Amino acid sequence: MTTTKTSPRLRMPGLKSALLGLSFVIAPSLAGAQATQDGLHTQSLNQAPPALSGDFAVGDKLKISFFEQLDLPGSGKSAEEAALRTFYQRVDLTADHVVDARGEINLPRFGPIAVAGRSSEEVRDDIVTAYEEQTNQPVDVHIAILERRPVYVVGPVRKPGEFRYLSGMVAIQAIALAGGLGAGENQAGSVIEAGREAERSQDAMTRLTGLIAHLERLEAEGDGRDLRVPDALVDLVGFDLAERLINTEAEASRRAASARSSQAAQFDAILRASRDEVRAMQASIDNAAQAIRTRHAMIADLTEPDPRLTKQNLIIPLRAEIASLETQRQQWTASILETEQRIARDTAARDKIGLDYMAEVSRDLLKTTDEIARLRTTVEAARRISLSVPGTVQTTRDIGAFELRIIRSTQDGTVTFAAQPTTSLAPGDVIEVQVNDTLLPPTRYIQ
Repeated sequence: MTTTKTSPRLRMPGLKSALLGLSFVIAPSLAGAQATQDGLHTQSLNQAPPALSGDFAVGDKLKISFFEQLDLPGSGKSAEEAALRTFYQRVDLTADHVVDARGEINLPRFGPIAVAGRSSEEVRDDIVTAYEEQTNQPVDVHIAILERRPVYVVGPVRKPGEFRYLSGMVAIQAIALAGGLGAGENQAGSVIEAGREAERSQDAMTRLTGLIAHLERLEAEGDGRDLRVPDALVDLVGFDLAERLINTEAEASRRAASARSSQAAQFDAILRASRDEVRAMQASIDNAAQAIRTRHAMIADLTEPDPRLTKQNLIIPLRAEIASLETQRQQWTASILETEQRIARDTAARDKIGLDYMAEVSRDLLKTTDEIARLRTTVEAARRISLSVPGTVQTTRDIGAFELRIIRSTQDGTVTFAAQPTTSLAPGDVIEVQVNDTLLPPTRYIQ
């Protein structure tokens, strides 16, 4: 598999826009439109926040419990005690699930269920329907939220970082958890923490670029085409480094293909030997049949109308030879059947090499896409935290009016919008505080 220097866009829906959102530079005003600085794309701002809907969001960790109805014979106990025994928990199906980047959870046996942006009743009804269609048994389903993504507060606040999301939280509550406006008492500690966040952002970015290159390999192998250098990767690291990353993936793809070819060649050699064996046994059967016909003709020549003239001393050995040849022919026939069954198994095993690999590619494709979405949020949040160490602003009294904006990941991509202190938050929101039009400087992730 080879690479080419053309750089068509990735075909996965929403992936291009999501990845390019990693390298945006903050616009000079909250009403700013899309612009370009130093080769990096600026994220345009929405004038109004996207509507919050449903009880669940991407990244939520849910506990799905199943209770199947069980009809028990009467035990003479009270009606209340009997009612308590009509449902029992399906511990084999009850489990924790995380809402993935597509807004779904994948339930064993029942498949994917859309969750993000929907009400608890809607999700429960879909799960019940899937269960009853599979089992023809009534069921009760309970959905509990175990964990939600935290919110992040960045900018000139006393304790920038991530904070636990609570239902109904608004922006000013998150800022209060961050200690309010102004520098912290331990400026040196803030600088150290910013350095740690910058290092975390760089580590996540290194992992992210590798995953984008790996995603291109998976898509190319799934489509049966050569690898190409994706625009999303070029935008992050430049063409030269992007090409090196793609060439590394192309070499790994060639090695994997060589290993599969070697396995298939081994099976082909075994199959050729088995087919040669079948042909040899079939030739032996044909020779035995000819020998049997010859001996029957010889017996016919030795047989006279008068039994007293028939040469029994010559016929008896010929009949013994015929019996032996018949036995050998039956044994060879059985051996051919056994060998043909082995050929069928080896053929299926050889074909399974490619099928198993494509199934692995499909699974890896979904996993890589989810990981890219997660790292995108990690990179952006860590970068902003690392840039949020206050400079000249030292106390709350020095701060005049402040502005807020929120960066939110949705199923349609990342959106940034102006916010008020009472703006409702969603899990995973990044709340950026701006004081006196102070802007975060544009930053390249990888030089």
